[in-house]
Amino acid sequence: MCQLLGDFVYSRPPIDPYPSLPPVTKSWRRHWLVWCVLEVCEEQRSEEEVLVLAVGYVDRYLSVAPTTPKSSLQLLGSACLLIASKLRDATPFTAAKLVDYTDHSVTAKQLTVRAGNRYCALSQSK
Repeated sequence: MCQLLGDFVYSRPPIDPYPSLPPVTKSWRRHWLVWCVLEVCEEQRSEEEVLVLAVGYVDRYLSVAPTTPKSSLQLLGSACLLIASKLRDATPFTAAKLVDYTDHSVTAKQLTVRAGNRYCALSQSK
């Protein structure tokens, strides 16, 4: 566990995860996404570490793929939340539960595929 935490601490994203976007757009997108992740974590009463880890994953992914379209942000947040909850929560989220939170704008298959892709991208971004 210390190794995982150490890897997370030492592989922080650059200061600006969205270098190509105007500052107002960057802050608004990230703020909206973090707010959505926070709402899900609060409603499900997940552990605090899940929120912190999910937001860290979002930031790290966006530092690797800064041109992520606005339409994919909800899927990105859900995928990062799924990964974080499986690593840190005693009762992790299911893909079906996260699909419900997105109002079925994504499917469980899309979510699990993207979560796998995000995990691979995050693992390589160290």
